[in-house]
Amino acid sequence: MHFSFIIWLSLLLAFGYALRYVLERTFFGNIYYVIVFPGVVVHELSHAFTCLISGAQIHSIKLFSRSGGQVTHSQSKIPILGPFLIAMAPIFGATAGLYLICRLFAPSFLNLPAFNFQFSQDLVGNFINHFLQNLKTLDWTNWQTYIFMYLVLSLSFAMSPSKEDLQNTFWSLIFIFVIFGILSLVVSLNFLKPILQFLGPFYIFGIGMEIMAIVVIGFFHAIQRMFKMI
Repeated sequence: MHFSFIIWLSLLLAFGYALRYVLERTFFGNIYYVIVFPGVVVHELSHAFTCLISGAQIHSIKLFSRSGGQVTHSQSKIPILGPFLIAMAPIFGATAGLYLICRLFAPSFLNLPAFNFQFSQDLVGNFINHFLQNLKTLDWTNWQTYIFMYLVLSLSFAMSPSKEDLQNTFWSLIFIFVIFGILSLVVSLNFLKPILQFLGPFYIFGIGMEIMAIVVIGFFHAIQRMFKMI
């Protein structure tokens, strides 16, 4: 269950990177900043918050610019775990943000059945069915639905750690995953199951939104290239 959840979370982050790649290389490039703005702000504020609680001194904060946001800080006073928390903070911050916007714009999401993260033969079918079930709960005549989808896409996109985040915490990340793997083999982590199941609808919908965005943007980009060739 726990490793399956990590794989699904990794897929969410991976599609976020893929969406960034597509956006930066298509005619939607100018809209890129509009799409990512809320997510980048949450991303950087998450870094800043974990800097404060881990004892790292913040030197400067840039919430958003043409080159993205940035938080410059000193080393955390908590070895190994501190750098890991600071680098991975956007995952936790964006997850909290997804929960908040669900409460505000789509409370029906909070009553959806838990998604089974375990890998099975009908994995793709289960994912599609769960994503479509999410879509059916939305009121498409309400303008708030479109604000909700925009924010979900932006926060899912910005949940991915930046290249600098990964570089700063590479060895801490390896160490944490090794410890987590050992604990999952030695100690029961069943207390995490309700939490992971609760997060399921947010992450599955985020993955679905990213895939839809990549497909739609890629489709229009292909049409544009065809017209240029004519």
